[in-house]
Amino acid sequence: MALNMKSILKASLLIIVIGIVFVVLALILRLIPVLLTGPESETVSLVSTVFSFLLIPIYLAVFFWGGYRATKKFKLDAIHAGAVSALAFFVVGIVQLFLEMILGLLFASHVLAGTFVSGGAALAATVFDATAEGGAGILLSGLCGIAMISIGTLINFVIGGAGSLLAQR
Repeated sequence: MALNMKSILKASLLIIVIGIVFVVLALILRLIPVLLTGPESETVSLVSTVFSFLLIPIYLAVFFWGGYRATKKFKLDAIHAGAVSALAFFVVGIVQLFLEMILGLLFASHVLAGTFVSGGAALAATVFDATAEGGAGILLSGLCGIAMISIGTLINFVIGGAGSLLAQR
């Protein structure tokens, strides 16, 4: 069975845009407390933390809806709808990884003052026991970010397929 890439790309475009908007918003909320000083930074940091936790069910709903929408609007089956959500997650994840790597480099080279910890950096510190710093740490965080994207792509294939199955009922 060949995948209809044109339909998959069309169906995933809106999901990709929504995901990138959330990524940029989350990064902005994470950067504001680093760049601010004073009591306002604590409030924004709290908002950023709450928003980060809320992103998990938001993304789950967006990628589930992506599979649902792929079936309802684009008449795709569950496999194609799963591919829509997987592709959307992959693109959003790559954009997030790229932006976090740039921010990590800016903070590591002291262009920006403060600290910035990406999800990949937290995983790298956990897995590799925080042995690498600087450029090696950024490389390890990038590798962990790629691993997280790979696993997330597979998970979102299932989530999109589940959305499609609900639409087919």
